[in-house]
Amino acid sequence: MRAFLHSIRVDRFFFLSGLVWFLVGTALAFMSSVDLHHPGAFGTGAGLTYGRVGDAEWVVFFYGGIFLAGGSVALRLFGMSGRFAMVAGAFWNVAMALYVYGILTCHMMILLIGGGGVGFAVLCLPVIFLRAASRRPILTSAGRWVVAAFFSIPLLLLFMIGFSVGHHSGVASSSGMAWYAGGFCNLCLTPLALAAFYATKKTPGPLTGIAFWTWIAVAGWTGPAILIGGPFPAWLPTVGVTAKLLLLIPVLAITADLVPTLRSASPWLVTAFCAWIALNVVGTLDAFRSVSSVVRFTYWETAESELAVYGVFALAFLGFFAPRRGTAAFWIIVVAIALSVGSLAVGGLIQGLGLLDPKVPFEAITDTSLLFLRVHSVALVLLCVGLVFYLVSFLREREPEAGS
Repeated sequence: MRAFLHSIRVDRFFFLSGLVWFLVGTALAFMSSVDLHHPGAFGTGAGLTYGRVGDAEWVVFFYGGIFLAGGSVALRLFGMSGRFAMVAGAFWNVAMALYVYGILTCHMMILLIGGGGVGFAVLCLPVIFLRAASRRPILTSAGRWVVAAFFSIPLLLLFMIGFSVGHHSGVASSSGMAWYAGGFCNLCLTPLALAAFYATKKTPGPLTGIAFWTWIAVAGWTGPAILIGGPFPAWLPTVGVTAKLLLLIPVLAITADLVPTLRSASPWLVTAFCAWIALNVVGTLDAFRSVSSVVRFTYWETAESELAVYGVFALAFLGFFAPRRGTAAFWIIVVAIALSVGSLAVGGLIQGLGLLDPKVPFEAITDTSLLFLRVHSVALVLLCVGLVFYLVSFLREREPEAGS
């Protein structure tokens, strides 16, 4: 029981770290959103420009919030504990802080040190996992998704390091980044969210294995779909489009496998799972050239990214550790996500249709977008409030006492 309590403290540390980084990322998202409709609102310093704040925002979300909160799910599922896990988590937070500071200040030495530290900390996750794998069964319904995530992480990071060392540019650089982005999202991050969903399923069903292996076989090939319309060989985006269409097979299998179980799950996980289905359906529609020509390079793409970060990953991990008194936080966060994603999606559609119409002046498109950007900024403030409510509720939740 003492080892179990220690594992709770370790995974709580990882989860709280991820939650704080989600808050930091949301604050940066608010700053970049306000800068779009009110330039210079936070000052005119180089570190406060949209480009730097926007880059820092997504780094914080993916490598801080999602990885740390997703890692906490694995820690809880497998009871991973020990000093190494705690030290890795502390080192991760310090490296993240240096990385973000390096982005905002454009201090290359700090940026390289922080980025290298984050990469090393991410690689610690598989090591922590292997330390516990020999002591506990891992091939459960949720465990296989954690295995997929942890063994994809080093492979993709090594690919990215090798690709960067090769100094590729132009078409080769964009193609490599597209492959990496698709694999990173679908093979590293999404399996952690699916592990949280499958934690509600105690025994594997007839579709569990089919859903897992079809996802692993197809998901890593979807990245090149983003290259539609660019100066690339025709086969490259076609591979991505085909993979996105085939991805509907494991999505349907996972849905059929989890729906009976999720009926009795917490509203956090149910909402996150519905957002995950919507994200995959919308992503498949985006793969069609007729749709891509409208929504490409508009706020619609930002809406999809926020649906993934907040609607799927944040809600899944928050739901996995949801406190009993977190109802108010749930509704605030869900309403905020709906406003944030909805405003950007509608604004992006209007923006895309306007850009395709030569009779609509560019100034009119910009003026129309301002309303949706203001709604988006208000939604991010509301989201920060909801995350603070959740944080307070989580901290007030008591851990099991010794001997219980």
